[in-house]
Amino acid sequence: MKTVSRFIVALMGLGVVLTACDQREFDMPPLNEPVYSDTATLTIAAFKAKYAGVAVTQISDDDVISGIVVANDISGNFYKELTIMDSTGGLKVAINQGDLYTQFRLGQQVFIECKDLYVGKYGGYMQLGGPYNTGIGQMTWEVAQAHVFRDGWPEPDHTLLTPQVVSMNTVAAEANLGKLITLENVFFATGGTEVCAPVATDGSTQTVSKTLSSTDFPGKTLVVRLSSASDFANKTLPAGNGNLTGILSVYNNTYQFTPRDSMDFAFVGFGAGFVSQGSGTKADPYLVGYALSHQSIGKMAWVKGYIVGALNSGVSMDNPLTGNEGIKWTAP
Repeated sequence: MKTVSRFIVALMGLGVVLTACDQREFDMPPLNEPVYSDTATLTIAAFKAKYAGVAVTQISDDDVISGIVVANDISGNFYKELTIMDSTGGLKVAINQGDLYTQFRLGQQVFIECKDLYVGKYGGYMQLGGPYNTGIGQMTWEVAQAHVFRDGWPEPDHTLLTPQVVSMNTVAAEANLGKLITLENVFFATGGTEVCAPVATDGSTQTVSKTLSSTDFPGKTLVVRLSSASDFANKTLPAGNGNLTGILSVYNNTYQFTPRDSMDFAFVGFGAGFVSQGSGTKADPYLVGYALSHQSIGKMAWVKGYIVGALNSGVSMDNPLTGNEGIKWTAP
């Protein structure tokens, strides 16, 4: 079922402007750009170095860090967490709240007032969050609202959203933890033969590990983590050779790599369902299907499609399109 707004989204990349039949004027609701008036006191690298040797601890200093959101939970492959980066490194921020992507979109700058938050390592991977038993866990949403602040509108073209290309020979390093990375010339041995992440036998959500291998460095492998809660879980694992983008983490000395969504898979031999969806630029616009399924991102982007019909008279915001009967399939 389509709506007028979705039909318009599909045509935006063609430079077509549609005007609803309803000629009434509506006031634009006020949009207040978030502004943070203070500054960071530590880079992310300095923050991680400061707390590298301590156990899980509640921060007592007035530390303020800032970063750009480079990973969120939009696809479901990450769960209740963000990854932020500055020019010095990346950090996991754990928040007990779903749909974080609606507040913290890719390219959003955030400032975090760290005093009274908790910092520590889970399986050797540092994160900022709250206490969980004697370990580190997620901060509550109420705590996050009092400590994590957006500054300005998201910048989808921010330079930190361009992944750093790292070879499989050198990726497993502490300096790369929390960074947005692209691994080139890699492949899944089981690509094309199984889905990315099936649900558990009892029907519950699970995260599975897949082995990623390198054509440039035979014998070098990396664990890739895929969740059955992701929107690409039932797609066939990509076959063939290609590139994979994601966030590097570690768990009990095993380095792990987590893609953000299906667009992080760029393979020559495509698994079922994995095709290039575009990047949203004018030179590489989104496909219509991807744009429709990601409208909630709120990102300004180019979309490429083909005009296959027009709206019949009488379709308006008060009488929206609810089926194909409202479309005129022939030229006017």
